[in-house]
Amino acid sequence: MLNVQARAHEQEWQVHQVLGPGDRRTYELVLNPQHGQWLLDLAGLYDLTWATTWWTVANERIAPLLGLPPLPAVPLPAAFGNRPDHYSAKTPHVRRWARGRALAWIDDDIDERDAIALTKDWTGHRLEVMRADPPLAAVLTIGIDPTQGLQPGHISQLRLWSPNSGAP
Repeated sequence: MLNVQARAHEQEWQVHQVLGPGDRRTYELVLNPQHGQWLLDLAGLYDLTWATTWWTVANERIAPLLGLPPLPAVPLPAAFGNRPDHYSAKTPHVRRWARGRALAWIDDDIDERDAIALTKDWTGHRLEVMRADPPLAAVLTIGIDPTQGLQPGHISQLRLWSPNSGAP
């Protein structure tokens, strides 16, 4: 949601050639440097965390481009198969990371099915990763259009919803 697919021509977006995880491939990342400050402004309300297959490599190669400090990262597999049960392949790992706490998640590969998967009691589920972890207390999922990226309206949603802001 920070790397957009189609806005490199717009003034506020910057194109970067970044060596990917494993140092095998260079990726073209299209980033808006304002996003770093937008996210830092949310740090008093949320524990900012990466949920990317770049994992902690994002701290070395993406965070400095946005002015972000090193952040914790949800342990994710390097590659995903099909979306299990119609939710994002990241969802079981994000659920494990959150351990029952309230969570706001912004990503370009999530929708309402992910919110359901994060808050449902999965006793008896076939995937141990879902079965073993408690449902989350509260969830806000914001699906980001990958051609538009993070927008001011998304930040407003996060400010209004935050479990630490007293809002529902």
